[in-house]
Parts: sequence; C-alpha cells; structure tokens
Amino acid sequence: MKKILSIFVLCLSVFVFGISCDAGSEVEDSSSVISEEDDPKPEEPEPEDPEDPNPDDPKPEEPYIPQDYTLDKSNLVINSRTDNQGASEIYVEWIEPENVDFNSIKITWTKGNKENVIEHSVKSEDFFEVLSKNVYVWETYQIGFVATDALGNTYTFQKSVWTNRVPQIIERATAIVVDDKTYVSWGLNPLKINEKNIEIAGCRIYSNGTRLKDCTIKESVAYEEIADGITDNFVPYSKYYSCVIDKALTEDDVLQLSFVTKSDIESGMAEVKVKKVNLPVVNVSVDLSGANFEDFKQKDKIDATLSVENTSDFALTDEIITIKGRGNSSWFNAPKKSYTIKFDSKKEFLGMKKHKTFVLVANYFDKTLLRNTSAYGLAKNVFDNLAWTPNAKSVNLFINGVYQGVYGAGESVKIDKNRVNIESIEDYVPAGQEIDENIKNYGFVLEVNERLDEDFNFVTNYDENKSVEENNCCVAFSLKEPAGADIDDAVGDVVGAKVKNYIEDFTNEIQDKLYSEDFADPSSENYYGNYLDVDSFIDWWIVEEIAKNTDSNFFSSCYMYFDPKDQKLHMGPLWDFDLGFGNNGNTVVSNQTGFLADIAGALVNENNVPYAKRANWICRLREDSAFVEKINQRWNSVFFDVVKYFSTSFELNLESIKNDAELNFVRWPILGESVWNVPSGFETRTTYDSEIDYFNSWFKNRMVWLNSNF
Repeated sequence: MKKILSIFVLCLSVFVFGISCDAGSEVEDSSSVISEEDDPKPEEPEPEDPEDPNPDDPKPEEPYIPQDYTLDKSNLVINSRTDNQGASEIYVEWIEPENVDFNSIKITWTKGNKENVIEHSVKSEDFFEVLSKNVYVWETYQIGFVATDALGNTYTFQKSVWTNRVPQIIERATAIVVDDKTYVSWGLNPLKINEKNIEIAGCRIYSNGTRLKDCTIKESVAYEEIADGITDNFVPYSKYYSCVIDKALTEDDVLQLSFVTKSDIESGMAEVKVKKVNLPVVNVSVDLSGANFEDFKQKDKIDATLSVENTSDFALTDEIITIKGRGNSSWFNAPKKSYTIKFDSKKEFLGMKKHKTFVLVANYFDKTLLRNTSAYGLAKNVFDNLAWTPNAKSVNLFINGVYQGVYGAGESVKIDKNRVNIESIEDYVPAGQEIDENIKNYGFVLEVNERLDEDFNFVTNYDENKSVEENNCCVAFSLKEPAGADIDDAVGDVVGAKVKNYIEDFTNEIQDKLYSEDFADPSSENYYGNYLDVDSFIDWWIVEEIAKNTDSNFFSSCYMYFDPKDQKLHMGPLWDFDLGFGNNGNTVVSNQTGFLADIAGALVNENNVPYAKRANWICRLREDSAFVEKINQRWNSVFFDVVKYFSTSFELNLESIKNDAELNFVRWPILGESVWNVPSGFETRTTYDSEIDYFNSWFKNRMVWLNSNF
C-alpha cells in the first residue's frame, strides 16, 4: 500500500509542478504490477495549451495552401504536335506550381460523343500525358482539366484543340469571294517542308469543320525543293497553289486547309477567313503546257486569256492575250512580279481607252500601294502642261486562280492617239535609201536610261578622249518608242540605221545648244525655248520634286518625246513613283528637305560609261533666272490645288483600296519587314495604317519645305 501511495504522490507532482519524469525502472516495475482490471487508471482531464517553453526553437514548416490563386500559363500546356511522319498527337504538360499542393488531377477529353477520363493522384509532381497519338486526319478535341488542392479548391481549364496544326507549312492562305465563286490560295513553306521531311501532293479544304473539297497538286512538292530568300518570318519565293470553289461563301465562313502527303496522310491544319474584295478582279489563265509559271523568264511571252470580274462596268471574259514580265529593279529584287499584257486587238480595259498594250504593276516596295496612282492622278488633275499622263487603276490579280495581290493596272508609254499623240517615226518611209527632210514630220519617245538595255541606246556627245568631268553633261538615252527593231522591220536595216543615227544626232544637237554660252538668250538661235517645250519641263520637274522621286534624277524612267507639230522636245510622260514620297533607303533622298536635282550621284555607270546621276539638263535650265522665275510662278499657281488633291482624291483612293490591301499583305507579309531600298523606321510601321500615316506626314512636311524654297 505504501508503494502504491508513493507512486500516486510522484505522479501528482509531475502533473502539478511539471517535473520531468523519465520512464525509470521504478515506474516500469510498478506499472508491471498493476492490472487495469484490478486498479483502472483514473480519467485525466484535457490539458490546457501551455505556453511554449522554448519559443526560439525552429518549428517544422507547414505547407502554404492559399484559399484563392491563379496559375501562370506556363504551368499548363494543352496542345497538339506533329511528328516527322505527319502524324499528330494531343498532349497535356503539367508543371506543379510552387507553394501549392494539389492532391489530384482530372483530365477529360472528348472527340465526337466519346468521353475519356484520366485521373492522377499527385503531390508536388509534374507530368506529361499523351491523350491521343498517331492521328493522321483533322479532328477537334474538347479538353477539360481540373486540379484540386489539399483544401478542396479547384483550378479548371477548358480548351478546344485541333490535331495536325502546322501553319508554318501552309502559309499566307486567302479565300476570296468573286461573284459566284470563292478562290482559295495558299503557299507551302519549303523551309518547313524540309524540316518535316515530307512530300506534299495536295490540299484538303474544310468549311466550318465539314470537308468541302480536295485539291490535287499536279507536281508534288518534295522536301528537297528549297528556295532562295528564306527567312524565319517570311519565305517570299515559296510555292503557291490554288483551287476554285464553285459557290460564293460568306464572310461568316471559316475555312481550314490541311496538306495531304503523297501517301495520303493529312496534316498541317491552317485557318483562313473568307473575304470579299472591293476592287475589280483581273483573272489571267496561262497555258503552262506542264511548266511552272514561276519558271518563265522576264522576256518570255506566254499565251493566255484574261477576264475582268467583280465589276459590272468593265467586265471582260476570256480575252486572248500574251503576258510577259516587266521591270528592272522590281523584277530582280521582288518576288511579286510586274507584267505587260497585250490583247490580240485594241480593247478598252478597266475604263481606259482602247489599246492593245497595258501593264500590271506589282508595287511590291510601296507599302501604301498608292504612290503611282497618287502621282499620276495629281498630274492629270493639276499639271495640265503634261499632254498625257498614264491612267492607273487598283485591281486584284489572279494568275491561274492563284491570288497575286493588289496591282496597278495601267497604260504603258506608247505612241498612239490615246497616249503620246504624235506621228511615229516608225511610219516614215523615205523615197530611196537616204533619209530626207520629211523625217522631221515624225516623232519618237526617248527614255533617260542609265542601264542602256533597249534595242537602240546612246550617250549624248560622249567623247572617250575627254575626262569624266568634261563628259558630265552627257545623258544616257534609250529609244523607247518605237523600238529600234521595229524601225528596222519597217524600213530595213540600212535605212533603219540611218533613222536611228538621225535621232541620236538630233538629241546631241539639243545638248550642244543647251550648254552653249547664249542658251538663255531669247534672241539667240541656241535659246532653249526654241527646241524645248519649257512648260512641260517645269510641270514634270515640279511633280517629281513633290515626290522627290529617285528615278527622276536622270537615272531611268525619265521620258521625253519629240513632237513634230511644234518641232520641240517635250518632257514626259511621268512614270514610276513607287520609290517616291519618302520611300527610299537613301536618307538624303527620303529626307523631306532639299531638291533632288541638286544631288550629285555616280559619274560612271555599271558599264563604265560616264553619266551624271543627277537631272543635269534640269540643272542647266535652272542656271537661267528667267526659267527659275517661271518655276516659282507655276508653283504659286498650283500649290493649293496640290494640297486639295491630296486631301480629297487621295483619301478616296485609300478608302477604295484599304479592305483589299489587307489581303495583299496576307499574300506578301512585308509590313514591318525589310525589303529592297526600304526607308528607315520600317520596323516600327507594322500595319497598313502606319504606312499611310508615314506617307501623309512625309508629304505634309515636304510641301512645307517646297513652299518655302520655290
């Protein structure tokens, strides 16, 4: 009994005084004697939470589980991917967020009416789950993702995923409604074809998820076909294909395009919105005879037919034409090519007067697509001392159903009663083998052309024994109209050579008189007003300086014509303004200040022929104070008309083209990208509107400077 009492006292002491009591031998021995049945342990009261006797001791870290949280997108990836065989798989990749414990993950995925469920019991675990693999057709999967944390909070995510989405292979796709048809065009990126190591044989088109049409590519595109000019962002020379859907889709429709491999594997889904266009559509069908249109050379003439659609006023159907490439820098430096078309007989074309020959100008470097039409419209409406200026109309061009973009369809420089209205020297027929005075009753068109690449070319009064500086007044000319070969065909090679010598001698004589000491004396035989149409020279130069057009610096595309009616050389017609209005990589040229004619350029061309890349004849005329005064008077008379034209007509042209320009830059995604001779700041102008803003700002500043310096 004493032993039991001593144990009781000891336990009471532990309870009351908090004495530490290890399980010693005495206690162990005592407890072994007591049976629960004979002497049950009394029920102890619940202890109160005592104060922490050691507050500085480190405590075990408990997990932080917030009540509300959002997960970064990097924690969850639900997507599809394609292997090098063209097969697709849907996958889910989960990266457990820090400081959040999830007890379970549930994934549901539905294809059609079939639902599948995958559950994970996880704690601080990342995982990668493939839901469906080896899929070779386009399918849509509805994916549901639910993560539940330790407190029962849930994170939910829903996503629709397409299989086989490889938009890098199918690129720059357009679907354009024209009358009762829909033209679908798409490009194939050779860089990605090579990367995937596949061979493509066609395209499959779906409309809002329903299979609509299969399009076969006659010549399969092998992955070895890698083109020049490939960049990560844009493959300008990639293959381009098309097909026609025989019904007009609506702009509410969404098309999906997937490529089909030679082994009938479908992959690479790309989405394209259906668009209607506002501008007329020029549709050229070329007889390729098994060849690729892109493989034809610039000078090759190809038989074709032409139709004009999307207009009730100017419609044409299957007119017989030939088509060939045109342009110099634009042909060799741009993937979007310009063309000359020729009808088999004279036709009105888009409201332009009857003729056989017209041009389709790409305007690839002009990201407004409006510089040429703006300059021509300005001249036709304001500068009436230029007897004829080409018309240009914006159109959408298709070749064999492939969308080529927005083009400028216009009149070419030709001798004709509806264009340069003079009697052509091609019609001159001498009485014998010698030319006579009657030749002065016939005219011709010259082009200042540093390239010297036409049938008949010459440099005025060039003396190989003189220095470059002494030859500085020389101008490089080409006979533009009629062509030298046409003269030979008309009168034979012998007389033809004499006719061409007459043209060269006539031009040399003008230069001799222009650089004589008394060229500015109205009483002198050498007075420039006796052999130059002064008003046309003034109007031509003012328009060129408004645009600060680089080609006007007597480099190329500067036309003059001899009119037998007044026996004078006229300046014009205007031509080629795509590098004007600030659109030039040379900062001296793109600057809004300064006269372009005052800028001296190279004195020797690529053929080592001396010439001055500056408007030297214009500069010579400006040495006469009377000529300068006439320029100033003309400027003062037209200034407000120029401003009015650009504030009204330019805006109307912009309104008509803006919708279709969006499609042009899907086909040619160069906004914000570097192209040949691009002006500085291009990388910040990533939208069509920003290019228009740049044009307007440049033009306003240019007009301010000119008005202060004329």
